[in-house]
Amino acid sequence: GKSFVALDLAARVSRGEPCPRADSLDPPTPGSVEPAKVLLVTMQDNIGTVEQRLSELGADRQNIYWNGSMRKMNDAYENISTRTIQFPLDLEIIDRELQEHRDIRLVVIDPLCDFCKGPAQVAYMLQQLSRTAQVFRVAIVVTLPAKGRFDGAGKLQITSRYRTEAARAVWAVATDPEDPQRRLFVPRRTNSFAEPPGLAFRINDGRVVWDTSTPLNGFDPLGLESAIRDC
Repeated sequence: GKSFVALDLAARVSRGEPCPRADSLDPPTPGSVEPAKVLLVTMQDNIGTVEQRLSELGADRQNIYWNGSMRKMNDAYENISTRTIQFPLDLEIIDRELQEHRDIRLVVIDPLCDFCKGPAQVAYMLQQLSRTAQVFRVAIVVTLPAKGRFDGAGKLQITSRYRTEAARAVWAVATDPEDPQRRLFVPRRTNSFAEPPGLAFRINDGRVVWDTSTPLNGFDPLGLESAIRDC
């Protein structure tokens, strides 16, 4: 479900819709969010699937920029060859896109590991993307694969071959062990602000349907400890 979450955020930014928040938090002021441009970096083979998902998620396609490949041109500006973007070799592509399109407010790379040769390059790219986010004052969201399991106390245990210390915030998407159709989107670590509550969601007919009625505690996402206290 991580790609669905990333694309749902991209679709919301493209049409100017606030991101989902728990009902216990103050909702954003109506009209306070303006539509903005989104730079989406994904593999060329995935574009067809991503386009369909964005359409189902209600994205404003005119506000989506695509990138995922490098084209070699001749003197007549004719395409000679095409190759997949490679990070960190092609990191300057992100900076150039942000310089040319100052209206981009969100960059989504899904998944980052598809453009890197190994965990070391992923860790380096997270450092560089953090710098890029600060320089251009944009939000950058990347997805990475990980394995999640819940222990007997309901704690979510996440393992991954990719180190994420350089990221300013890390979130996890996990499946509710008691309801396979229910996903949990919970914070794992934040560096510059207090961890907000997580939210549950379902994927219905290609759309992400958020449950904003019940905020999730990142340390107790299944609510087992709170249920024990209530009992």
